[in-house]
Order: sequence, then structure tokens, then C-alpha cells
Amino acid sequence: MVLFVVGNKYLVDNITWGRRWVLMKCAYCEYTGKMSREHIIPKGFIDHMNVEEQSVWSDKAPVRLIKGELTVKDVCADCNNRELSQLDDYALNLILKYNECLSISTKKIYFKYNYNMLVRWLLKICYNSARANDAEFDIKLYEKNVDYIMNRGCAESNITVFAIYMGSGCLSKEMAEHCYHLKNEREFEIDWFRIGPFRLTEHSTYYCASRCIIINSFAFFIVVSDKENDDELSKIRTEMEKQYKNAVELSNNGKVWLKRDDKFFLDSWTTNRVLRDNFLEKRTKKKDDRFQILTLTKEEIENDDFSKLKAMSMEFMSNKDDLLDCYQKVIIAIEGYENEDREPYQSRAFQNYFRKLFDDFPEIIWALCLDEKIITVQMMIWAYVNDNYTDDVNNTTTNIKANKNRSMQLLEKCFMAINKLVNKYAFDFSKNKDLTRRFQTVYSKTLGINESEKVM
Repeated sequence: MVLFVVGNKYLVDNITWGRRWVLMKCAYCEYTGKMSREHIIPKGFIDHMNVEEQSVWSDKAPVRLIKGELTVKDVCADCNNRELSQLDDYALNLILKYNECLSISTKKIYFKYNYNMLVRWLLKICYNSARANDAEFDIKLYEKNVDYIMNRGCAESNITVFAIYMGSGCLSKEMAEHCYHLKNEREFEIDWFRIGPFRLTEHSTYYCASRCIIINSFAFFIVVSDKENDDELSKIRTEMEKQYKNAVELSNNGKVWLKRDDKFFLDSWTTNRVLRDNFLEKRTKKKDDRFQILTLTKEEIENDDFSKLKAMSMEFMSNKDDLLDCYQKVIIAIEGYENEDREPYQSRAFQNYFRKLFDDFPEIIWALCLDEKIITVQMMIWAYVNDNYTDDVNNTTTNIKANKNRSMQLLEKCFMAINKLVNKYAFDFSKNKDLTRRFQTVYSKTLGINESEKVM
């Protein structure tokens, strides 16, 4: 049995030292004062596990076990013992009820649920996990749904939830013996409880908080999007259905058929690929060779809208493992300049945008795919160093005047950013050497081609 938690870190400001309590504001109401201890994995679920076999993991300590029960301490006793406790009781009873229906041969199940109770509980678990992990972007989205979690308001339209029945038909009878909840005579009811962010392989969730909660034979995917970008949620829903064929979206009707998904069960049970970790091998992540496409529109560039890039920095560059995952994996695509005769880097707004980007966030070259064949990288460099610009979209002039001081400034900022990341996370020096070589190549190639043909 494995009790598995991804992304939990004790909040230092919330910890009690001796008998001294730190006064805080409750994360679920306006009360400020003495807080209680809120379990990230509800206490009721832990009580139904084999405590002697529990393993608790955190992505802040990926190669060691965490002793004890992980908690957050920013919830008042009233919220903890009343509304939140009722949600925990509902979820536990729901899971235990289906233990009676499941076996190694079960091919599909008729899943009945109270939509509001289940979704409120899932959001509560996600919110607790995000706060424990200091996931700033996710926390802000979950905070908008606190009234719904506490039964003080209606469900937001920016929430979508999918469920999967993780069938165990891929397991031998001997392996299935390790799963208490699949036995007719069971000593324990809960085998594992896992929480973690999940990633879609072909769509970057710049406006979404995405977490997966895996309990026994169920996996729940919760996606909360920025309400100002509802179209993003539609894209997420489409990608979810494409990536997870047997995932079913939950709705207010409170009942769905869930088809057994043996592969998903095996992936989750043995390697936990969904949560991007492999706890059986000290949770060493496997490299994903697919690129992430970040699309910037002309409107965003002209309005100095850096929200996608800020979200990317939080999503991909929050810790050492995420940095390794995103190394040279992001490709920026530009939309909206197709009907102009001028080059995008001749636009004053375009130049200002990428100068601000490199000035404020030069670390982007860590994630940005530095390939001389990618024209966007060349345009970003020209935008930074070019002194010439035109407001005439029909201007076909291609002459460029490179500012030497700004050229040197760009190199200095980017190389300093590389050194900072390598030193901060104690990466092998080969990363510094490789990234420096990549940037020098694309930089020299860009300026070398244009200096001989276009530069004035």
C-alpha cells in the first residue's frame, strides 16, 4: 500500500513552536486567530489504511520519506470541523461504497455521485495541496471557488472534472493480493491516496490549474481555468478526451458509466506517470521529448500582455525537476502579423515587448528552444537589437540597424541568467556549457546572416 502526496511543503509561517501559536487568517473564511490542523489527505482516509505500510512523499524531498501526516495550519477549527469535515465524510463513504462493487474482473461500473458534494471536496483537496506547495498561480484560481467549497455559493462555470475507473485486469491474482480494496474480505479499505499536478501532452495550460487525485481504483482530474478565458477550458476538455480515452466528464446528473482502463491503472500503480513522478525509482522523471507551443497574438504583444509567459514561468520553472523537464522545450509562435508587409520585428510594439521580456525574464532562454531554424528566435533577437522601426504595415523595407550596445546587453543578460539558474539549483556545469553554446550559435547565425545582407 502506498500513501502518496505530490507537492506538499509545510508552511513555515503556520507552524507552531512549543506553545506559541501564530495568528493567521483562515483560508476558508474571514476569521483571524488560532488555527487548527487540516490534513491534506483527510484523517478519515488515513484511518482506513495500513499505517505500518504507509509511504509519504513530497516533491520538496523527492528522495526520502516524510514521517507523519502532512497538514496545513491555516484553517480555523469551525471550518475544519463542520463544512470541510462533512465533505470528507461524504467522499470517504462514496469510495468505501464502491469497494463492495469492485474486483479484479469488474469491467465497468455505474458511478453515482452527488455532483456538488464531490466537486466541492475535490476542490478542497486541490486547494489544500496547492497552498502546501506554495503554488501561487493555482492558489489564486482555487481561492475564487472558496465560497462554493464552503457551500456559500454556486459552482463556477470554469470548473471541469473527469473521472476514470482504473481497472486492475492487467494484474495477476498475486499482484492483486496487494490491493486491499479489491478483496472480498478486506482488512483495510484504502490502498493509496495521491495528489499531484498533471500535464497534458499537446496543450499547455497557461490559464488553468490542473490536478489529479487518485484513490483506490478511481482517478479524478480537476481543471480550473481563469474565468476570463473560458475558451481555454474548452480546449482542455477536448485534449483531456483525446489523451485519456476512457475519461468521462462528470455532470450535474450525478451518474455515469465508467469503462475499465487497465493501462491507466498499471501506469498509476507502478510508475505514477500521470503525476509526473516515479516513486519506485526515487521519483526520477522521464524526459518528455515533445515541445510545448506558446502562442503570442499581436493583440497581446501590443498590449504588453505577459500573462502567458508569467504562467509558463510558474508552471515550468517552479523547482529543479520542472526546470529539467522544460529544458529547451518551449517554442514561441506568433500570430496576427500575416497580413502585414513589414516584418514583425520592424514594429515598435513588437520591439518593446521582447526588450521587456529579455530585460525582466532573461531566464526564458533556459526553456526556449534555441534552434537557428526557428524563425521566432531570430525575430526576438532582431527586435531587441534593432534601432529601426516603422508604423507603416505596408512598408517592405528590410533594412535593419543593429545597436551594438544593446547587442552586448542582450548577451550579458542571458549569460548571467544561465549562470544564476545553474548555480541556484546546482546543475551540472554541462548545462551551462550546452546552453551557452546554443545561444551563441543562434545569436551569431542571426546577426551574421543579416549583418552581411541587411544591416545598415
